[in-house]
Amino acid sequence: RLTALSLLRQYSLHSRRLPDMTPCFRVFACALAHILASAPFVPADAQTVDWNSTFQGLGGPTGPVGPMAIWDDGSGEALYAGAGTSAGLGLFTAAGGLSASYIARWNGVGWSPLGKGLNAPPTSIVAFGNLLVVGGSFTRAGDVAVPGVAAWDGKRWRALDTGFAARRLVTHQGELYAAGSVNRVELPYNVAKWDGRRWMELGPGMDQPITDLAVHAGQLVALGWFNLVGTDSVRKIARWDGSSWTQVGTGIGGNPSHLIVHQGELVAAML
Repeated sequence: RLTALSLLRQYSLHSRRLPDMTPCFRVFACALAHILASAPFVPADAQTVDWNSTFQGLGGPTGPVGPMAIWDDGSGEALYAGAGTSAGLGLFTAAGGLSASYIARWNGVGWSPLGKGLNAPPTSIVAFGNLLVVGGSFTRAGDVAVPGVAAWDGKRWRALDTGFAARRLVTHQGELYAAGSVNRVELPYNVAKWDGRRWMELGPGMDQPITDLAVHAGQLVALGWFNLVGTDSVRKIARWDGSSWTQVGTGIGGNPSHLIVHQGELVAAML
């Protein structure tokens, strides 16, 4: 008996090609086949694919879940889940029977809110030292006015400066980086580094949104819909070398959405 995963793995190993399919699915299937092909082979009879019942009957989030992160607020590691968006489905404003506006905490036993939560769903959540940092399109976190990025210290919300709306967050070598937008007409999108007091932009900015960030070979990589970094032509993916952005390889076409590093290789997904 073969599972779907083992069939795809064997197909990718023996034929090294995928059947005709839509471009969107082909990209994800190729990425999945690459990951599976490089993983140790496990006989189909020994494979177990199942979900446990941890969250059953516990009245979890009342809508789709999006970004998640693990963070320790001093009382032990917990899962932090933000509201996701999905066509035709509402956004969660409660979890475990408690009011939890677009973000909630699971400690292994039950759900709890993060103060008064957010006034819009987050798009990214990352643990950063003694803070849980959240980025998104929200303008308030608890009772604090924020421009799309906020930090939770375990008890209350705080703003991380103003003037930079973060959409994607990543940590690298103990530093916090964010991809987002700034209030200007030309090159309004950029990546910025948090210096403890304010956001410091990396380079001159980009002409279109940045959809994801990743760290590859010790350098920060930005993926998005941009074609310009400053006055330089860059095809939707660029690497920061500490002083400037340069295109990664020959660039990428289409509409890139996500980045991940697997076994030292950079993998990009398209819409």
